[in-house]
Amino acid sequence: MNLSDMKISARLILGFAIMGFLIMALGAVALWKSTAIQDDFRTVTDQRIPRVAMLNEVKGQLNQIAIGMRNIALVEDAAEQKRQQGAVLAARQKIGELLARLKADISTTRGKELLGAIEAQRARYIEAQNRYMALVSEGNVAGARAYLLTEVRPVLDTYFGAVD
Repeated sequence: MNLSDMKISARLILGFAIMGFLIMALGAVALWKSTAIQDDFRTVTDQRIPRVAMLNEVKGQLNQIAIGMRNIALVEDAAEQKRQQGAVLAARQKIGELLARLKADISTTRGKELLGAIEAQRARYIEAQNRYMALVSEGNVAGARAYLLTEVRPVLDTYFGAVD
């Protein structure tokens, strides 16, 4: 049977039937793809956003450490220096807790590599902090200030780069 031999009503019915079939097929594909999009969205909201939030908290704690170390160099009062040292140690502990949570949460090889780089920089920064605190404890505040600017600051910048 040829299409030109069909009555106009039959052609209209056939055209609308084909269009209805295509609409249903398009709806089925959209529904199928929406589940994939939903899974991707769930991955972002349940895994990636909390990890980014933890890394931002690490950066916030790093800023608190930097401020505390600067304050130690600026203040003359020994009690205030001790208070600032306590704040630095508390922020350091908070970073350790956040990184431990990230370590337990990350399962990909690339994620583990990046976290390993962060932990390596953290170890260097803690070593620099300890040396700085030792200089302050020895009463060598001028040397501590110089060490803070020349040695500690570049290590902190590298640490920030690893966290980013």
